[in-house]
Amino acid sequence: MRIFKGMYSLHPSRFKNPVVTIGVFDGFHLGHRLVVETLIKRAKRDEGESVVLTFQTHPKAFLSGSAPKQIMSLPHRLLCLERAGVDTCIVTKFDRSLAVMSSARFVEEVLISKIGVKGLVLGFDSSFGKNNEGNADFVRKNYPQIPVTLCDKVTVGGITPSSSLIRELIIAGKIKDAAQLLGHPVSFYGEVVEGSKRGAALGFPTANIIPDNEALPPAGVYGGETILADGSIFPSIVNVGIRPTFEDTTNTIIEVHILDFSRTLYGEKIEVELHEFIRKERKFKTDAELSSQIRTDIEKFKKMLPIRK
Repeated sequence: MRIFKGMYSLHPSRFKNPVVTIGVFDGFHLGHRLVVETLIKRAKRDEGESVVLTFQTHPKAFLSGSAPKQIMSLPHRLLCLERAGVDTCIVTKFDRSLAVMSSARFVEEVLISKIGVKGLVLGFDSSFGKNNEGNADFVRKNYPQIPVTLCDKVTVGGITPSSSLIRELIIAGKIKDAAQLLGHPVSFYGEVVEGSKRGAALGFPTANIIPDNEALPPAGVYGGETILADGSIFPSIVNVGIRPTFEDTTNTIIEVHILDFSRTLYGEKIEVELHEFIRKERKFKTDAELSSQIRTDIEKFKKMLPIRK
């Protein structure tokens, strides 16, 4: 997937019959997936390329001065778009110039002048431009030369997936409910950093990643899977929390013990999925007591694996 950072270098000559969609795509939930799948099909039909225009941070960070916790970091969102088969992604800042840009100027100065848009795919509630005045009807009325595909609303058990609702579910610890709306497990993506090696000393080495302002579930131990850069997948025990037994940090860390795995992963990017809640995080009196509990956690999760699969 090609990635353009910013819009200064964009020109229609850099694209082939581009079919475009616009959005943050935080969480890449089922509604987002429908939009992207429709985008890719439409681009292939027109012998063009699928183009996603997204933002470095949520627009609310500029508009209200405070962005919501993200479900996925920007690198994680880009990974999902690439896996889905998107050809090109444009990542830009949402700043004052975009905030005050009218819908007409956005279409003319961005979609037409910079990208050379040949088609537009929008979610059922998508909008753009100052005060969100631009939508599918606006484009059809004022720019009939741009074909617009409006995607249907997605519902799951009568509920419409939304990033705001999914954030709330994750923070409340309802990871299975969140997964239903996401269409995939709650997950985190990041580079493995070197830790204190306390897990290794206990006989349970961990791969640690630092959260990037994501919405986190309650501190605790979870069962899940780790996906490596080469696509290989391993069952894992995941601790989300501050490691109260050791009292060496007040910052939340995601610690992953990959079952039956011994390779060092420092510097590599991994994706960690949460499938099952096992127990709350708590402080243990001794290292031996913690080791015993970790063994119990692993055995408990192993018993869940046949049921989950």
